[in-house]
Amino acid sequence: KQMEDCCDPAHLFAMTKMNSPMGKSMWYDGEFLYSFTIDNSTYSLFPQATPFQLPLKKCAVVGNGGILKKSGCGRQIDEANFVMRCNLPPLSSEYTKDVGSKSHLVTANPSIIRQRSDKYLTTGTGEALKIRLDPAVPMHLTIASPLKIGPAPPNHQSQLLPLLSPLWFQNLLWSRKTFVDNMKIYNHSYIYMPAFSMKTGTEPSLRVYYTLSDVGANQTVLFANPNFLRSIGKFWKSRGIHAKRLSTGLFLVSAALGLCEEVAIYGFWPFSVNMHEQPISHHYYDNVLPFSGFHAMPEEFLQLWYLHKIGALRMQLDPCEEPSLQPTS
Repeated sequence: KQMEDCCDPAHLFAMTKMNSPMGKSMWYDGEFLYSFTIDNSTYSLFPQATPFQLPLKKCAVVGNGGILKKSGCGRQIDEANFVMRCNLPPLSSEYTKDVGSKSHLVTANPSIIRQRSDKYLTTGTGEALKIRLDPAVPMHLTIASPLKIGPAPPNHQSQLLPLLSPLWFQNLLWSRKTFVDNMKIYNHSYIYMPAFSMKTGTEPSLRVYYTLSDVGANQTVLFANPNFLRSIGKFWKSRGIHAKRLSTGLFLVSAALGLCEEVAIYGFWPFSVNMHEQPISHHYYDNVLPFSGFHAMPEEFLQLWYLHKIGALRMQLDPCEEPSLQPTS
């Protein structure tokens, strides 16, 4: 109820023709110096209204925490009516038993892959991506095998692959098919992008929209409403979360609380050991740590734990199925 009163996710979650009329001036929520005006070219990209049949009944918000590894939660996640996922996570078959395969909404934030040079990332298909930073050439990624974090293995096979980053998006001009193919893992999902959160994210987000739209892809891009993001940030700041920016996961959980009748969250665990003090990786698919100081993950976790304790949502921390009971295929 508090989330509905403060932030109205039912109407403001995404930019629509109803809440963002032509000629309206809006401020980027992540920058204080830049505003933009809704013109005909951007207005035409918005749906008439929030495209969900509200309220959504049973929602699963899936984070990417290492606590999901060997959890056997895939079946339970896929039983939800609406599944939300963060930051284009890997959903290949090796992860299905733990994280499921269904997706209805997936966030795609250009900042998630601004990583240090010569590191590997993963796409939705689980491929390894190497970033090469070279001031003399455009930014690009290369596929490398086997999957790992670190230097490229000797004699690896590579090819160009675009992904979500302001500079890498120029690759969509000539590598659109590869990009579209890598998005197919998300089926008919909405791709939720903060096009108007930071000025540098606008052009990349629009390129994603046009790329998926032009080829008739099953995915549909929704743009986050900067007024909604700003309201969510203020809501949690007033409750003790002091960070440069909230995590994508907390934004999604906040939205779900206003959009769904029931909310269950998975993979939200910002610690290096599980509840039985066994070491776990940072993500279920790798152990790459985030930049320090940007998010306040322990503070966020405490707020989510409180919501779990009062029954506002259900936080899954234990395995959903014992390893011996999980399907072998």
